[in-house]
Amino acid sequence: MFNIENYLRSCPAEQVICVETGATKKMVLAAITGGAKTFAEVAKSVELMRDGDTVRNVETLLKIYAPVFGLMSAGGGCHGHCGQKGQTEKV
Repeated sequence: MFNIENYLRSCPAEQVICVETGATKKMVLAAITGGAKTFAEVAKSVELMRDGDTVRNVETLLKIYAPVFGLMSAGGGCHGHCGQKGQTEKV
């Protein structure tokens, strides 16, 4: 059985996500790293059609990558782990 999540996670950055416009995974990920969290927000910076396959592809990439990029860009230091036994505090 075909699993779109696994496919989009492992496909190359040049993989076309929107057949009509030629938008690639790399273009969509650039929008996500820029803060896009919905299809509409991605579509503001990447030319996309609203057909079923494109919406599904973009929403799947958002599901996979938006939480990861959100955590990476959150910053904020130790998140409550500093000073716990076995943890090293930043100086």
